Amino acid sequence: MKQRNTIAVFRSIRSIKQKSGISNQEVLLAATKTAAECLDRQNQIGTIELGKLADMLVLKADPLLDIGIFKDQSNIQHVIQGGQVLK
Repeated sequence: MKQRNTIAVFRSIRSIKQKSGISNQEVLLAATKTAAECLDRQNQIGTIELGKLADMLVLKADPLLDIGIFKDQSNIQHVIQGGQVLK
């Protein structure tokens, strides 16, 4: 994953968190499941389910405990895009 994409993802997540005051879990749901529903693509993306497209990050730490882990690209252990492991 390119560093600028990582920074953009972190800034979006941080912005949602700061502006709304919601929990880390709610931020992650807003960025995934709820976003897919808003795009009317919940049958294809947004959650980890059999048959859905798999784009996800495997992190070295728990974002539920510290949403800031997205800021540092070294916290990304694996990148999965289109069901393929890229890193």
